[in-house]
Amino acid sequence: MPRLTQLTMTEAPEKSRARGDRIGAADPQCDDERVQRCPGCGAPALPIPCDELFERLLALDHSRQAPWGPLHGVAVACFLLQHPSREPVSARPVRWALLHAFLRGGQAEVAALTQRARRLNSHRSGGQSPRVDAFPGAPAFPDSEPPTTFGTTIADVAGDGDFPAEHYADSVRTWAADTIEAWQARPGDQG
Repeated sequence: MPRLTQLTMTEAPEKSRARGDRIGAADPQCDDERVQRCPGCGAPALPIPCDELFERLLALDHSRQAPWGPLHGVAVACFLLQHPSREPVSARPVRWALLHAFLRGGQAEVAALTQRARRLNSHRSGGQSPRVDAFPGAPAFPDSEPPTTFGTTIADVAGDGDFPAEHYADSVRTWAADTIEAWQARPGDQG
């Protein structure tokens, strides 16, 4: 019988990676076809599907309490870049640029850029939707098919489904970096 790699869901992503576990990626030692995976990100579909985890995360984000609220835009960008069928292709470069800004300058840079995007979106400025040029400094978005596996997914960040505060910021940083890495590794990458 094939060996299934299992990650204790309360472990921080860094610890699981040090062991070599990659929940979002297909395990080369796991050829059990009964393991259902999310078609977007490759995470196990059970015990909690990605869509349900995302709804739980949005509820925490909208509480506007730290650590979830301040990282709302970053978490949404990670999730949507890992589940790209949920929004138009034209939205991807903005999400991409936001993740780069976060990895480059942390929450402070994202907050400044988000405030700028909100000003541009105001009725006083003509109600423009944020565009990629509102987030300068990011490489061009890769011109490739979306990846289907990622080193860190929402399932990793969720822990047992409650998105533990203790490691949340570090987990989101890892999630963002692994999302970028997966997109950059795609064939046909122009970025």
